Amino acid sequence: MQEITVALDNPQVTALDTALRAALGSKCSGVSTYGTGRPVSIWLDDTAVQADIDTATAIATAHDPVFLTASKSTIAADGVDTATITVQAPKSGAAAVTLLMGSTPVPVTLAAGVGTVVITSLDPTVITVTVQTPANRTTDTLTIQAV
Repeated sequence: MQEITVALDNPQVTALDTALRAALGSKCSGVSTYGTGRPVSIWLDDTAVQADIDTATAIATAHDPVFLTASKSTIAADGVDTATITVQAPKSGAAAVTLLMGSTPVPVTLAAGVGTVVITSLDPTVITVTVQTPANRTTDTLTIQAV
């Protein structure tokens, strides 16, 4: 087993792991984190060559995490009640974030890596919230139910 360590602040571990496994297949055994201020360990099997190590390092360095939270998961379908989606993109110089509300793209304005979007509905429905381009960013999916 080979360990690669990369300094990352606040990684979205599942997204990083997914991106690594997509690029490296079974050569990637996983990712370990040890807390704030400590490097992330990427575990590659013994068959990994320098090109695999370089790929893993590049993916980790490019990792641009996004975290989603909702103020509540159920709202009244009255056009008045709201849920607030908070988006955190903690990487310095984080790329723009666009959410998908169902299939509708909604750009998020970030200030110091944090932005919000307010959801309301006039009709009973389930609103699924994801990041438009989640690769190596997030695996978060939120569901808001309007009743």
